[in-house]
Amino acid sequence: IGSNTGGSLLCSYETSKYHNVKYIAIDPFKCESFVKPAFYENTKQIDCAFYEKSSGDVVDIFKGNSIDLLLIDGDHTYEGTKQDILNYWSKLKIGGKILIHDVIHPVFTGVANAVVETIRNHSFEKLEKSTFVLVEKLSEDL
Repeated sequence: IGSNTGGSLLCSYETSKYHNVKYIAIDPFKCESFVKPAFYENTKQIDCAFYEKSSGDVVDIFKGNSIDLLLIDGDHTYEGTKQDILNYWSKLKIGGKILIHDVIHPVFTGVANAVVETIRNHSFEKLEKSTFVLVEKLSEDL
C-alpha cells in the first residue's frame, strides 16, 4: 500500500526474486507528476498486479488469510494508517507480517499513534536503523 516510485517493491523483488512471490502494488498516485512514470520504469522487470486506486477501494479483491507480507507506506496520516490496518488485518495470514514505514518519524506522528492503538496486543518490533516497524499477526483479534 503506497508504491511511490517503486523503491520498496524493487528491494523486495531483489531479495526474493528466486521464490514464488506474487506482487501487488496499490497507489492512487495523487502526488508529483514524475512519480508514476518512475514507478513503471523502476518496476518494469517485476511481474506485478498494479491498482491505481486507494487501498480502501481494492481491499475486497483479497481473500481472508491470503497475505503473507503487507507493506503499509500510504498516506502517513493517523486515519489512513489505522484504516489500512483495520481493512487488511483479516486478509493477513496468522503468522503473517505487516511492515509499516515511517512509524518513527518526527513529521508523521499519526502513523505511530495508529500502530500503537490498533496493534498493541500483537508482537511488533522496530527494525534497527530504520523508520519501519514489523508486526506479526498472532491471532484474528486486534
